[in-house]
Amino acid sequence: MSTLATPRPMPSRTLPIVAALGALALALPIFLLAGWPVSAWGIAALLYAGLRGLGLVFDRIGSSAARFWMVVRVLVVMGVLLALLGTDVDRAVAAAIVYAAAYTLELVVSLLLYFGQEPVR
Repeated sequence: MSTLATPRPMPSRTLPIVAALGALALALPIFLLAGWPVSAWGIAALLYAGLRGLGLVFDRIGSSAARFWMVVRVLVVMGVLLALLGTDVDRAVAAAIVYAAAYTLELVVSLLLYFGQEPVR
């Protein structure tokens, strides 16, 4: 079997979420020092933390609810960023970059934890 097809136990979700929240926290002083719109950081942080928190609730409810939430989460993020894009392009781009950084870091840490474990036999 290939490495990608070999099942492994589900790792804890705590470290990936903490890493993403750390990325959000690190982005704030960068925004302040660079003079970028702090409201863009706030929108991205609220989107990430709020939607991630709701995702944890849907994960507890069950796999069908979690799958539904994955789709809804993408639509909510796209809707908010597109609405913001219609009013302020700079703020929308900054918020999208911060959200994408947090989401990407969570994904990378999750993958490293998952593939760093021994396969189930």
